[in-house]
Amino acid sequence: MQFLYYFYDKDKPVSPDEIVQKVWSVYKEYGHNLWALVDGSARGVITQLKIAFDENVNYKKAEDVSLHSNRIIPVNFVTEHKLFTAESIWPGSK
Repeated sequence: MQFLYYFYDKDKPVSPDEIVQKVWSVYKEYGHNLWALVDGSARGVITQLKIAFDENVNYKKAEDVSLHSNRIIPVNFVTEHKLFTAESIWPGSK
C-alpha cells in the first residue's frame, strides 16, 4: 500500500481549480488505485472534484459517501483525525 501526501503552505493559497488539476493528474498517473480524502469542510473543492470524476454531488454528510462507488471521499478530520494519524506512516517517522 502506498500513501501519497500533498501539503500546501497556508501562506501560499491554492485555488480549487489547481487542487482538481493536481488530483486529476495523480489519478491519470496511478489509475484506479486512488481515493482522494478531502477535508469535509471544503465543500466547494469536493463538489469540483466530484464533477471532474463524474460522481454524485448530492450528499448531506461525509458518512453518506460510499468508498465502493466514489473516489472523492469527504472526511471530517476534526472527529476522524486520530484514525489517520494512528494508521498512517508520516514522512520522517521511522
